[in-house]
Amino acid sequence: MPQNTIMIVEDEVVVSADIRVKLEQLGYRVPSIVRYGEKVLDAARQAEPDLVLMDVKLKGDMDGIEAARQIQEHLNLPVVFLTAFADEETLARAKATQPYAYLKKPVRLDDLRISIDMGLYKARMDRKLKQSELRFRTLADFTYDWETWTGPDGKYIYLSPSCERITGRTQQAFYDNPRLLIEIAVPQDKERIEKHICGSNPSDTKVHRIEFRISHSDGQERWLEHVCRPVYAPDGTYIGRRASNRDITCRKNMEIERENLIAELQEALKNVKTLSGLIPICASCKKIRDDKGYWNQVEKYISEHSEARFSHGLCPSCVKKLYPELDGLLDD
Repeated sequence: MPQNTIMIVEDEVVVSADIRVKLEQLGYRVPSIVRYGEKVLDAARQAEPDLVLMDVKLKGDMDGIEAARQIQEHLNLPVVFLTAFADEETLARAKATQPYAYLKKPVRLDDLRISIDMGLYKARMDRKLKQSELRFRTLADFTYDWETWTGPDGKYIYLSPSCERITGRTQQAFYDNPRLLIEIAVPQDKERIEKHICGSNPSDTKVHRIEFRISHSDGQERWLEHVCRPVYAPDGTYIGRRASNRDITCRKNMEIERENLIAELQEALKNVKTLSGLIPICASCKKIRDDKGYWNQVEKYISEHSEARFSHGLCPSCVKKLYPELDGLLDD
């Protein structure tokens, strides 16, 4: 296992030499000792230490607290303060730099070992936490859909940036007004979405899905698909609801257009080949005049303008007239 590197920032030669000996006894490597606050940042960049032991009081114009602030800002290295001063003002300034520990002079070997070990351990845990948070933020912030986490009190704990693309409103607007989603719902859907959001039950573990319309900040109407469910901590404590909101405007417009088209086709099919209105028919031969002025046999005209089909035969009167010799035979 490689040695951890500790950089000492201390302006007293005797104190810094003593601390160096103690650190090397504990198995740490000490690449350099810095005595001036103005040189700390460059020295840290060159040495790349795992931890910095920083005296609060240093020679020069920059004290250890300001040097620690710069290290935190630019290099994000753990700092353990060395100090013989413990007044409230100094402690308050030091706390603002988020140090990992404090060591009072003169430094005892056991205190040094414990502070360094705890500082390095806390630094490792902080790096893991930041990596985990980065993964979470990457997954959550870069989702195309609008992801939310609402606490038990109904206030937003998290909102993904996609809310602005979908609604035209900023994340802060929703944080400031937890009812904003209800307020921007169109009047026809407002009561339904309010009942869904405000009537949620922590004991209901089902996934719920609802579609509704909102007014985008640009004045256009958008369709949203809202899917949510309650979420619980590992110990079973209810911690709110997770929801995903997707803009389905294009899909809904296509569905509406398709439904309208189907309705129009059904109406057209209902009306096609349906006879209506006045039909000009010859009083003698019973032929029908079409819209082009031609006279057609009645069966041809009806076939072309309706679903009716014909099977030909002779009625008894026509049989007597055309085939009198068959008249008696047909009656048997």
